[in-house]
Amino acid sequence: MKAAVCMAIFLMLPNWAAGAGKPVTGADVALRVTEVLRDQGIVAKPMVAAERRYFPCDTELQVAPRVENRWDALEVTCTLPVPWSIILRTEGQVWDGLDTAGQGAVSANAVEAVILRQSARKGQLILLDMLERVRLDTEPAQGYFTDPDEIVGRRLTANVAAGVPIRERNLRPAWAVEEGQRVAIEQDLGGITVAASGIALENGAIGDIVSVRNASSNKVLQGFVSEKNKISVSANMN
Repeated sequence: MKAAVCMAIFLMLPNWAAGAGKPVTGADVALRVTEVLRDQGIVAKPMVAAERRYFPCDTELQVAPRVENRWDALEVTCTLPVPWSIILRTEGQVWDGLDTAGQGAVSANAVEAVILRQSARKGQLILLDMLERVRLDTEPAQGYFTDPDEIVGRRLTANVAAGVPIRERNLRPAWAVEEGQRVAIEQDLGGITVAASGIALENGAIGDIVSVRNASSNKVLQGFVSEKNKISVSANMN
């Protein structure tokens, strides 16, 4: 324990303690780790603060898994001019969709999930070319997706990093109609169906009962969402 504390203090010493070279930053470490992971056919994000500073390094940083064939915890090592190493974790560990024998055995618990090809911000609209279906060596927490079509057209409720499986909680509800949106109204008047245009007054998924304002009569009606941008109104509902 004492040795570990001493090592931690050693790594945080001022730059002059390591010589005159340029300090290595967390951004430098992340770049090197990402290169190594890519060479292994792995999409993952190293968890390291970009602004963090380490001793200078005159050689290429060495990156290796702490446990063989597991890339969720890595050791990054420098040998010159002053030997040092750090341990960091990764998130969103996945195997590339082109994974083949020789790139690591696939776990018996491997599943497919949809990830982002690039990091995206809260509120961003998800497009098909932003998504990729990949194989994970372990099943992620509940709520992940296996079909990109279930995600396309929805917006994020939080920032999501590249390579991380998208989960239901990361997305706004899949509304079939949205408040303030122009919709088609299909009204049943005792055997006669009348079509009209209206404005949805509430968000609703298919099957939900919502309020809608008829654009011609300005009357507010209750109907159920029957399909995308369509509300069906029956005579006994109003």
